[in-house]
Amino acid sequence: MKAEKIKLLVAIISLVSIYGFGQNKVESSYHVLDSTITSWVQSGKLVSAELLITDKGIIDFNKAYGATELNSLWQIKSMTKPITATLILQLEEEGKLSLDDPVTKYLPEFAGDKRVTIKNLLNHTSGYKDQMDWKKHPGTNLKDWITNWAKEKPNATYNEYAYSDFNFGLLGYIITVITDEKLAAYTEKKILNPLGMKESYTWFTPDSTWASRVQTRNYWDTGKQTNIPYWTNKEEHQWPFYTGYGGIYCTARDYAKFMQSWLDNPYEKALKINEPNGDGYGYGWRISGPVFYHTGYDGTMALAFPSGKTLIFMTHSLGNTHYYELLYLLSNFE
Repeated sequence: MKAEKIKLLVAIISLVSIYGFGQNKVESSYHVLDSTITSWVQSGKLVSAELLITDKGIIDFNKAYGATELNSLWQIKSMTKPITATLILQLEEEGKLSLDDPVTKYLPEFAGDKRVTIKNLLNHTSGYKDQMDWKKHPGTNLKDWITNWAKEKPNATYNEYAYSDFNFGLLGYIITVITDEKLAAYTEKKILNPLGMKESYTWFTPDSTWASRVQTRNYWDTGKQTNIPYWTNKEEHQWPFYTGYGGIYCTARDYAKFMQSWLDNPYEKALKINEPNGDGYGYGWRISGPVFYHTGYDGTMALAFPSGKTLIFMTHSLGNTHYYELLYLLSNFE
């Protein structure tokens, strides 16, 4: 089912890449998005949301909906993956690694196929699938956790696409091996600080000065047709360390800065489907024609268009259908 949904997303975004945001229908397009999101909140489909659209780095549209305010903080989950991929690509540029390096060069304990390279981790063709369970593989830090997990035998086919959080946790660990720095600190030094992402954080505690701005995370109960809270900003972060595959808290405006950095200075090879079985995934991004994008577990999404526009949609509604509907709306843009 998950694979079918991803293919649906790719098909929808393909239409977006063809039509884009035409200048003659920008206002009507924004109105349709605005009214639709408003109706979702009014009906209870979403509790809160924020929509941001930029054009070459300039804000075109920004609005908060429901129980939130502009510039709130959101747990972006897997939208963290492109940030970790960027760190890997930077290290390659600096000559500190090759994308063809075998994983065993950095983690001899790796129990997967010995042919697996950094490239396979970037595009999810390592032979591992499904999401991580840190409780199953305990560790109080990234090294212990990844070393523990890496003893697991692969559960998918080498060099065929199978989405896995483990891939990016392992990439995060490789970064620490090469740089001899903690992943969180290195992410801040090389991405967040240079881009001026001053309201992006790799860690959370309820005592953080900004904790009250983090939105409650909900899951959509299909039977009851309602959102049910499963985490609030009064609780600790669910992981005991920064993983690199998820974990960043940020504002929509900050993530737009990151997206814009890719539009301004793209790593071209990362924005291609680099394996025949890549299933629409490049190096850290999902790819559909000239559009690159990523989604987050709780319902967030970010898209970048060849016209120079970005669309960032933030909400916390796990398991909801809103983003498939939202992308369908985008397919009607001209």
